[in-house]
Order: sequence, then structure tokens, then C-alpha cells
Amino acid sequence: MRIKALVGAVGSAATMAAVLVLPAGPAQAAPSMPCRATATVAHPRTNQTEPVYIATLPAARVQGYAQYRTTTTAKAGTANVRGHLYLDWRISHATPGYRVRVVVKVAKGAARGTCYAYFTPTS
Repeated sequence: MRIKALVGAVGSAATMAAVLVLPAGPAQAAPSMPCRATATVAHPRTNQTEPVYIATLPAARVQGYAQYRTTTTAKAGTANVRGHLYLDWRISHATPGYRVRVVVKVAKGAARGTCYAYFTPTS
């Protein structure tokens, strides 16, 4: 009897079932922002610097991660008033012929973006 009284106080059983089954709604995703990364030298040699050009929003925070065969190297900076930035990686003893992926993450306020660049060191 107590269940019937509770259902009667709140509403019909069908209404309660509908309330219990409805999803809460989609989660709010962070706004995306533009991000473009380009390795300026496709095949850098040992002891050469590899500049990676990044284009995004002005004053955006930029983090880059070069994923070599045995290690990952991080760099960070802030885009200028035009949204441009170069992150430089020194190619010392990178594995020749191994394609290095550079993951670039950009952020400004709640907006976020990710882009990639690639280069392959030579000896």
C-alpha cells in the first residue's frame, strides 16, 4: 500500500517511469578553435633545427609534443597578435627514416584545438 500512496502522491506509474528513463541530455563540449601545424623542413638532418609553424587564434596558448621513436619532447609558447608561432625542435640523434609526429594543442579561454605536423629525420 505504501508504494501506491507514493505513486499517487507523485503521479501515475507511467509518468514516473518516463521521468526515470529520460536521459540527462548531451554533455557540453568545449568550443573548438582553429589549429594548423606545418613542419617547415620535411627531412631535417642531424643537428639541424626543425621549426614547426602553428596558426591559431591570437594570444592562444600552444603546447607541442614531438613524438620520436624512443622519446617525446615538449615545447610551449604563445601565439602572436596574428595567431602565429614557431616551435623549434633541435634534431640531434633522432632515428633516421622514422616519421616524427608533432602533436600541437592550442587553448584560449574555454576553446581548445589539436592539430598535427610530421617530419622524417635523415642522417
